[in-house]
Amino acid sequence: RYALFKLREGLREKSNKAAYLQASRTNIRFNTKSDYYLDVEELGGALNKALKSRFTMPIEQMEQLIMPLAVIVAASVTIRPDARATWIIGLPFFALAFMFITNYDSNHLVAWYGGEELPLKYRFAATWAAREGPILLWAAWMALLSIIWRKNIPGEDETSRIMRLRLMNGFALTLLLVAWILEPFKHAEGKGPGLNELLQTDLMVIHPPLIFLAYSCLLYTSPSPRDS
Repeated sequence: RYALFKLREGLREKSNKAAYLQASRTNIRFNTKSDYYLDVEELGGALNKALKSRFTMPIEQMEQLIMPLAVIVAASVTIRPDARATWIIGLPFFALAFMFITNYDSNHLVAWYGGEELPLKYRFAATWAAREGPILLWAAWMALLSIIWRKNIPGEDETSRIMRLRLMNGFALTLLLVAWILEPFKHAEGKGPGLNELLQTDLMVIHPPLIFLAYSCLLYTSPSPRDS
């Protein structure tokens, strides 16, 4: 504090107007009762506000574009399957999971079910604590299996392969539309109770992903031709 005061006094003595104006723009305020007192809370608040105003807008734009982008791509690969673009279907789930892991509490799901005090594995598990997360997880699994098994399987001709991929991507499109209606990236309007303590178990981390992977595998194999 004393060094900051001496710096300011030195700038005044040298009559360096440009440097003095630059120092004044740092938003440092001194108490009227004592020139040695620095309002640290005011400085921290100003910095926090500046950072939010700088980085919030790109995040808001991402939230507004990610679901429409995934839906458009899902519709496109349903008509014409293309593994190079199918991965975008899983993008909304990974974006939501990233928000939970980083505790981005401007998102209403993170504000309601997440929390800084949660261990990393439970932050990730909180992604499927509501309805939106499991639906996006299911769509991501469908997209992944569509990419892995994009080639003909034994006993399948080209027409059957295309129809199978269309059915898979079409179901993923349906899931994305349902999730979009639920608004998974809506802004928070308040804090929630956090993740239910009964769900803070290791089983919660692995059980839902395995269940929806099994559902996806069953749906994936159902359109396949059977031996006569």
